[in-house]
Amino acid sequence: MYENYLVKVPKQDGIVRSSKNDRTNPCVYVYYKYKTVVDGKVKYKQHIIGKLSKYNQDLMYPNEKYYSYITYLGGYSEQMSLDYDLYLGDHIQNVKRAYDWLEARIPEVKELMAGHEDILLEHDKSKYSQEEYEPYDAYFYGGNRSYKVVQNFNCAWLHHIHANPHHWQHWVLIQDDPDAPQLCIEMPTWYVVEMICDWWSFSFRNGDLTGIFDWYEKHDNILLHPETKKIVDRILKQLKAELENEFKNA
Repeated sequence: MYENYLVKVPKQDGIVRSSKNDRTNPCVYVYYKYKTVVDGKVKYKQHIIGKLSKYNQDLMYPNEKYYSYITYLGGYSEQMSLDYDLYLGDHIQNVKRAYDWLEARIPEVKELMAGHEDILLEHDKSKYSQEEYEPYDAYFYGGNRSYKVVQNFNCAWLHHIHANPHHWQHWVLIQDDPDAPQLCIEMPTWYVVEMICDWWSFSFRNGDLTGIFDWYEKHDNILLHPETKKIVDRILKQLKAELENEFKNA
């Protein structure tokens, strides 16, 4: 069974690397990497900042804005891919940025969240799990799409949507009865908000806050309960109006 720990790391590159240690006190070393040029060649060096163990989880670092997860697997943590690690940190941050923007401008969003803002702190946490991390990393950053890589990713994606109720696929029921249609179950409103923030986070990443509207229009395969769809369409309509107003007054 894996356990997740949240560690604050400096901005230098925000990466955590692991080391197998005494199994009686499993821990990981936290360090940042930096580039240096030696004899005309670029080399990477590292500076160890400290150590995190199950019995001492109080390491604090200067820049609280940057986070990285450490995943314990069998007593020690897996080494993470730098590119994927940075992407995940950026995505989670953009989901929170999307929520803060919506909550500040559309009063209904806070009502729909109904006190469940803490789910944003757990957003996509399963992507750091044993079931998802390596398959996602290999698929998006491994440089190949072999049959094995694709199959592993499909299994990881299936695990992800089952583990994360902010995905609409989580709420689509395929029934055993061959004559029964698929059912779309109504989503709790706070997961609807998280889903919209998840979609919109990529607009923040791409630098075009209006990108969500074309994306939503093109994805007409999305299956939603009628009441859930009403909420999505209403929030997106208000979002579009708010953006147009801001652009007009800019």
